[in-house]
Amino acid sequence: MKKGSHHKPESKEKNRNSHLGKPCAEKTKEINRTRFLTDNPMKKDNNRTKASERMKENNPMFDPASRASMIATKTGTTLPDEHIEKIRVGTKEALADPDVRKRMSESHEDIPRPQWVKDKIGKSNEGKVRNETTRKQISCTRRGITIDEFTGFVSFEPYCPKFTEELRIKVRNRFGNICVLCKKPSRQNLTRTGKHRALSVHHVYIEKLPCCETKIEEMDNIRKRLPENIAKFGEPNFSKEEIMYIRMMVPLCLHCHGTMNSEPDNISYEKSKYRKFFTDLILTKYEGKCF
Repeated sequence: MKKGSHHKPESKEKNRNSHLGKPCAEKTKEINRTRFLTDNPMKKDNNRTKASERMKENNPMFDPASRASMIATKTGTTLPDEHIEKIRVGTKEALADPDVRKRMSESHEDIPRPQWVKDKIGKSNEGKVRNETTRKQISCTRRGITIDEFTGFVSFEPYCPKFTEELRIKVRNRFGNICVLCKKPSRQNLTRTGKHRALSVHHVYIEKLPCCETKIEEMDNIRKRLPENIAKFGEPNFSKEEIMYIRMMVPLCLHCHGTMNSEPDNISYEKSKYRKFFTDLILTKYEGKCF
């Protein structure tokens, strides 16, 4: 054939039929594999990012109105059992790859989870009693450590003796006795059974000894959560500026306080969404003082 010419449709069909059912030679497999790894444009990060952005622009599921419309259309319908099984098996195989899980996590970072999804997850977890192994795994994931580094549950560790109810009241009053995230007043902070609860006081930098900093043993772990320009790694004592950040606290309603648990404890300040928000709020609007 001349360069630049193409096979006729009947020739293509004939070639295709002649190869049906025949195993591919190992040498041909290796050539195809090498070509896929070296010439595939989707293997390049820049191209993959561009393709992902184009898909987001054209994907109706990224439009809240379209997503709500599709959900309303599908509500009440059920898929065939064999279809559900295929989805389950395919999802399980895909999630077995750590890279797939990482890409999925990164792609969902800026997409808020719909309330109906949160409610569904909450209902599915009602009454469940997790075994100790599962609880350890959840705790390690939130704290950013491996299972081998696990020494105990944070919830069992004592709070600072100075973290009294009197101090918590001062923090709530400092912020107007409302949740700093959703602006819900204290009187509307109700449990699922309708019981009233005082606003929770959340430690912005996840430290239970904020007012007793001299008792903190793992100083570098705390400094990893601070802004890079504030943390003084290697110093034997915390600086005044570090102490100001460590002592940051904010009032939160039950729902928003639960949302904080979705963010790992040891995530850096630069990658943290809520820690940066609380810090900026305290520094700009409350002069760095929480009580």
